[in-house]
Amino acid sequence: MGQASKKKWYTELHTKTTDTGERILHAEVPSESPWFDGHFPGDPTLPGIAQLEMALDAIRLAGKRNVSTAGFRKVRFKRVIRPGEKLEIIAAPRKSDEDAYVFRILVGNELACNGVIFVKDPGTEHMKEETA
Repeated sequence: MGQASKKKWYTELHTKTTDTGERILHAEVPSESPWFDGHFPGDPTLPGIAQLEMALDAIRLAGKRNVSTAGFRKVRFKRVIRPGEKLEIIAAPRKSDEDAYVFRILVGNELACNGVIFVKDPGTEHMKEETA
C-alpha cells in the first residue's frame, strides 16, 4: 500500500475494497505511457479503451478476481484525461447482478468517465457451458 507499483502502462498507487464492496484503485498514467504515443500528437489524451481497462483492473486488483470483460453499458466519457493526472477508479457491485459493476473514474473531484461493466470468470463460464 505504501509504495507505488508499476502495473502495465500505469502506476498503481493504492487499491482497496470498502465495507460496502466498492473496489477503489488510485492510479497515475505517466507521460511516457505508450497510450499517449500518437493519441494525439501535441494534445495527449488517455483513450477510452484504456480507461475501461483500468475499471476492469479495479475489480480484479481490489477484489482479487481473475475476470474478463463480458460487456459494457451506458459508458460516458465526460472529461479528457491527461498524462500524469492522478485517477480514482471506483467500481461498485450492482445489487441485482453479481457480475455487473457500476464504475466511475475521477480526476480530483471531477468525473472523467462512468458506466456499467459486466464481467465473467473464465473458469466458471467454462463450467456453466459443460453443465448446461
